[in-house]
Amino acid sequence: MKVSIVTPVYNASATIERCVKSVTVSEEFEIEHIVVDDGSTDDTYDALIRLASAIPHLRIIRQNNAGAGAARNLAIEKATGKYIMFLDADDYWLENKLSSQIRFMEEHSVELSYGDYWIEFETGKRTLFSAPESLKYKDILTSCPIGCLTVCYNRESLGRVYMPNLRQGQDWATWLLILRKGVVATKYPGILAVYTVNSNSLSSNKFKKALNIFNIYRDVIGEGVLKSFLYTLIHSVKVLRARKRG
Repeated sequence: MKVSIVTPVYNASATIERCVKSVTVSEEFEIEHIVVDDGSTDDTYDALIRLASAIPHLRIIRQNNAGAGAARNLAIEKATGKYIMFLDADDYWLENKLSSQIRFMEEHSVELSYGDYWIEFETGKRTLFSAPESLKYKDILTSCPIGCLTVCYNRESLGRVYMPNLRQGQDWATWLLILRKGVVATKYPGILAVYTVNSNSLSSNKFKKALNIFNIYRDVIGEGVLKSFLYTLIHSVKVLRARKRG
């Protein structure tokens, strides 16, 4: 059985080696790690070529800058595995994440799985993000408790699920589209991934984020303007409350 890991990368020369090397080889499963360089202007691509010479399962694709969603979609298009997993270039997995998650999905016939993960700050401090045990469409309609770096879906049963053409929020929009079909997402056991937070992500424009969320409700999910505005408001309040608790 083959598993495909999808990684978009843009100017991440400082973290890409850690990311790639965190995908450990499993004796149980054949793996391919598809990394799409989204037009990096630093030495990321050179680092990837160097890594690929020593890591047989690493596949490198280069495209003009089009955003993380487009890069993920290109990798999904090229993926040949039964399962598709996601890992961004500045994040990393802990040991046995891949084999443990795939084993769980096989044993329990799960089509879409996700998990708990550590949030790691530049200071080295970590805090735990704990997700619910299972999620339906209505559960993620006004918030996203699913970390992209923990997600895996069954390509054979769900097909190639491409991400909407968005600069931000394309992962959450994708889980919405999948769960709207009646799929139930299930949490795998353990804390096996690390999401890193840097100063750039912390200083992102809040208005642009809210507008992007509104556009997902209106254009991707197909809600009317009034309901899209209401959902965006609820979503924003939940985010603010979560930050205060953190």
